[in-house]
Amino acid sequence: MTRKGIVGIYLAAGKSERFGKNKLCAQIGNYPLGSLALLTALKSYLDKVIVVTGETDKCDWLAPALSHPDRKKWVQITCRDAFKGQSYSLQCGLRYAEKLRTEAVIIMLADQPLISATMINQLIETYHRRKDGEDITFVASTKSDVICPPILFDRSIFGDLYQLEGDMGARYLIRNRKHEGSFIEFTNPLLFYDVDTWEDYKKLQTKINTPL
Repeated sequence: MTRKGIVGIYLAAGKSERFGKNKLCAQIGNYPLGSLALLTALKSYLDKVIVVTGETDKCDWLAPALSHPDRKKWVQITCRDAFKGQSYSLQCGLRYAEKLRTEAVIIMLADQPLISATMINQLIETYHRRKDGEDITFVASTKSDVICPPILFDRSIFGDLYQLEGDMGARYLIRNRKHEGSFIEFTNPLLFYDVDTWEDYKKLQTKINTPL
């Protein structure tokens, strides 16, 4: 089953300041950390994935994705303003997505390596199911009622995404608009595990029992 018109924006332009070096290159099982969620996204119903990186990123961690059977399913773009905050990377990806005439985007983080294709597909399926009968501006993942990426946004809210500043994430938009969308609660905490520090990375290695 393939859904058309939904594009992933894969935010991979962080500075990794708390990690001490580019955390996306850190090895998890058989893959660089930054490639794991991307490879997952490529197996989902997403029509295309836009990988947003910073100017200084050599993108060594992208190598495993190059061998994906459908290389045309993803594209890498550079955001010159990424150092100003996450909102700038998001907006770079959004401008590219609009050129593709997408009906919605799913915002994903490269340092959240254990999201699943099932998770992404549930966001897409919920969006299409509700879109058939009513207006909907978002479908958000939640963990214990806390909004977390990945989050799907309908094109009707793109204008508001361009108003975000600095390190404001997309979830800020929906705190006061809960009646406009849907929420999906995921109970497995590993799906939302993000790696900010070296300690986070070492803990993640202990949580994964088999090579990825």
